[in-house]
Amino acid sequence: MLRRLLGGLPLALAANPVPGGTLQAQAVAPESLRLEMPSFVTASYGTAGASTIYAGYSFGPGAVAVGIVVNPRSGYRELVLGAVTRMVRGRQSLALALAVADAPESPYLQGYLMPGFSLGACALTGTLEVYLPFGSEGTRQLDLSPLRAIVPLDGRVGIGAVATVGLAHGAPSRLRAGPVIEIGIPRGAIYAELRRNLLRARPELRVSVETGF
Repeated sequence: MLRRLLGGLPLALAANPVPGGTLQAQAVAPESLRLEMPSFVTASYGTAGASTIYAGYSFGPGAVAVGIVVNPRSGYRELVLGAVTRMVRGRQSLALALAVADAPESPYLQGYLMPGFSLGACALTGTLEVYLPFGSEGTRQLDLSPLRAIVPLDGRVGIGAVATVGLAHGAPSRLRAGPVIEIGIPRGAIYAELRRNLLRARPELRVSVETGF
């Protein structure tokens, strides 16, 4: 079964210089390079994909994360355990994560590369995910999910675009894109995305809540 891991580790938190989404990150601009990863809780629900819940405990420069991925439409379930660290300099950041996942078809080794940077008022975050199966029944995968570009309207609301690309050995490519709204909340953010499958014209509404502490 082809996995529908759309959330990964709490990627927006990992990519932003401070917990609380791209809007709150815009106000922080220290120039020293440092390793920093907050504790976090994040949840995501999609109308055409998997729902996810992740939590991480920080030990300063890094965090240990656990998560579960569930697709109620297919009955698919996945458990994830990993570690993440993040380099931050001003409004630019780069997070690296390594995880193992217990999936029905095979256990997986997962690697994540998560840059976050700003171009003027626009905040850009992205996640490159690589999935390597331990067993012969698994599927090698490469995902860019999600790639977000958000411009703030005020201190709490931002709008922009989101795109996801999924490549898997022996399977059709997956490509979705659409608008995103970010709403800042205390120590976190809510994202509402309307992703349209550009190859099959199937839309998906995805709502995510991300908090750091």
